[in-house]
Amino acid sequence: MGIHLRIQFPHEMDGEGIHPYLENYGALRKIMERFMENCESLEVHCWEDETDAIRELAAVSDQVDVDGGNPTIIRTKCTPEVKDLLLNRGLNEKNQYKWFTVFFKRGGEIYFSAEHWGSSAYIPNVGEEDIKFIRAAAGKDADIFQYRDEDVDRAGEVLD
Repeated sequence: MGIHLRIQFPHEMDGEGIHPYLENYGALRKIMERFMENCESLEVHCWEDETDAIRELAAVSDQVDVDGGNPTIIRTKCTPEVKDLLLNRGLNEKNQYKWFTVFFKRGGEIYFSAEHWGSSAYIPNVGEEDIKFIRAAAGKDADIFQYRDEDVDRAGEVLD
């Protein structure tokens, strides 16, 4: 039974969605980079009208599976080219993270997700060293919620 973290970065909302403040992408990038080390594959969710982001990810993927629709789901291997795109070229022309949700997988299981265009992240089963790193990288303005399996009931609600 591990410790799970949910990180909420400061952001704003408007009619076009959730927009994390640009300075938070550095924190997200550091955290993603640490957890990407063990990534075998990715599942990325985009809205179907985010065609540039979908095409860009597919273009650097050596093997890609795309399920069209809303959301569009892209499955690919976590190659150096994909890692470079997600970490170093992940912002669009509006300085927003390009992908709605990015799931890192190892052994077919999700072990990290960056969600809502980078405004939040979920990391299950983290160790104490990872927790220290995440707290330092996330910055003082991020909200970090930490819980264990026994803190959640069968319906997924956090117990008091």
